[in-house]
Amino acid sequence: MTDNNVVPAQFVALRDNDADIVFNGCLLGAIDNEDQADVTGRWIELSLHRTDGGKFICERARRTLKPGERDVYEAAVCDTTVEVTAFFGFGRMSKRLFNSAGLDTTVYIP
Repeated sequence: MTDNNVVPAQFVALRDNDADIVFNGCLLGAIDNEDQADVTGRWIELSLHRTDGGKFICERARRTLKPGERDVYEAAVCDTTVEVTAFFGFGRMSKRLFNSAGLDTTVYIP
């Protein structure tokens, strides 16, 4: 985890076709694949926050540099890590985000 998660602040999670989410909390982790923009003109940004009340805020932004396209913003409020993984899935970027946030999403089998 980075020092970002130690400093509480107010954040705004943007959402298309829904109300934006304003909350006080800490950034747990954030990643992107902006290096893809050089090739495709598009990239994704993921971030995970924890609110002062203990909820998770999940954010995904699909960014573009292509003419005629616009950025797309999604966000969700989650109570559990199961809900967090349902929002992000288990793709490569998601697993990198979980790792950077210190979130254990491993399934243990006895």
